[in-house]
Amino acid sequence: MEHGLSVLLQSGTLEILLDTGASDLFVRHAEKLDLDLSGVDYVFLSHGHADHAGGLRTFLELNRKARVLVSREAVGGQFFSTRGGMHDITASWPLDLMKGRMVPTEGSPEIAGGIHVITRIPHSHGIPSGNRHLLRECDGRPVPDDFRHEMALYSDGFLFTGCAHNGLENILEACPWPVHTVLGGFHLLDAKGEESYETAEELTGLAVRLLRS
Repeated sequence: MEHGLSVLLQSGTLEILLDTGASDLFVRHAEKLDLDLSGVDYVFLSHGHADHAGGLRTFLELNRKARVLVSREAVGGQFFSTRGGMHDITASWPLDLMKGRMVPTEGSPEIAGGIHVITRIPHSHGIPSGNRHLLRECDGRPVPDDFRHEMALYSDGFLFTGCAHNGLENILEACPWPVHTVLGGFHLLDAKGEESYETAEELTGLAVRLLRS
């Protein structure tokens, strides 16, 4: 068991791998489920942290055709966590295998029929309090991460949030299409008392909104 996330989405005739976890563990899980990852059409990397993109090299060596959906800010950034002491959490990008396979993600494009990448996420609502431990490099020094490198993916009522570092409410606001299912990490780890970025009432309201969609 490892910290991280990887999900295989089957949407119509397309298959999209949503994040790759921290290692090649997702490949072993797929083998146990008799899933053939060599036929996956896209791999979507929600942000630049190693626990969500650490298995990318293994996947791209296994699958030679999949297009790569990742923000340029994620690939070009350097990221740190201060939880347990300052340490680097930047994903190691296999640029040699990514060459010629990256799909531009600027402007929240539709990559296939009804499948959209969501990139412009506002901060109209609260963000996870745990973000205070997360930094990015800017002009040679660490600064609070604004998570402009984080993306979400929408397909036919399904919304994948990655880690939702931008906040679940903000991601839902950025999605102009009806949503009935949300999958991902919501980063409620440090949400307690007044630090909670989404209260029980707000989460209930979100659930009601999804049920009505």
